[in-house]
Amino acid sequence: MNFKKLIAIIIAVIILAVNLAIIKQNFRDFTVNKLNQFTKTKTDITENIISGTNSSAKIAVLGIYNVIELGDKHSQLMNSLENIRNDEDIKGVILNVETPGGGVYESAQISDKIKQIKSERNIPFYTVMGSLAASGGYYVSASTDKIYAMPETMTGSIGVIMSSTNFSGLFEKYGVKTDVVKSGEFKDIGSSTKPMSDQDREIFQKLIDNSYERFVKVVSEGRNMPIETVKTIADGRVYDGQQALELGLVDKMGYYEDALNDMIDALALDDPKIIEYEYTENIDSLLSLLGVSYSNLMKSEMQKSIDAVKNLQTTNQNRPMYLYGGM
Repeated sequence: MNFKKLIAIIIAVIILAVNLAIIKQNFRDFTVNKLNQFTKTKTDITENIISGTNSSAKIAVLGIYNVIELGDKHSQLMNSLENIRNDEDIKGVILNVETPGGGVYESAQISDKIKQIKSERNIPFYTVMGSLAASGGYYVSASTDKIYAMPETMTGSIGVIMSSTNFSGLFEKYGVKTDVVKSGEFKDIGSSTKPMSDQDREIFQKLIDNSYERFVKVVSEGRNMPIETVKTIADGRVYDGQQALELGLVDKMGYYEDALNDMIDALALDDPKIIEYEYTENIDSLLSLLGVSYSNLMKSEMQKSIDAVKNLQTTNQNRPMYLYGGM
């Protein structure tokens, strides 16, 4: 094969690849547009009726599950709370909490939204704790009017944690060196490529202390306890449900049904409609998810390992967390 033929083949392959990419994009755009035509009349959020018929007296049930962190689930929860705020027919809210906690920011955002709704709408919020409702899970629960747990529930863990991963010893062993150019002494504070200095630790400790004081204040106000009393039990430890009841961290032993019946009785509601919210992914998001899944399948094992290390370095690293068990 001569050189000219080789060049022609290479050009043909490039043109083919470009055309395939254009066809793929056009097909994707066509699919999204057509499918959105069928789904555009649907809202992102819909009400599911659990029981009851009285539409003018509704009780909303929300779930806070897994780690509290930014993402679709957190956005959906915040949207649900905003929907409750704007729905005059909702007379009360029950939170089902099953979480080890999570981000300081995200936990505070949920708590603040609950307080806003209670202030503007004057409706009760009851919390039902599952097997685990710790740290950020308790932070959110403390802002509600009544907390239910079972003796087997693990709760508390009132405190803050921050973790980082230091690869400097591993890098040194294999001769890997990171060159850093920075504008200030502490610009690379918490870097995984160098040991934490005493000054670094002091800066981080101040952040932790500030977050801790905010946590203590939320518990003090929510549970009507003196701050000094809260601090005697806010050393990061977890309590079972019975201990939490004795310490005043929860109000009553009970399940979801108990909380629901108590709320109906307290509000004197007649056959209230019990609702929950459901979210449907739009077609564009689903296609994007399929694209990500395909991309992951095509990655080599080495690339997956590299990505895992990157995620380890970036996920919840070097930020205060209301999280039981650390990271």
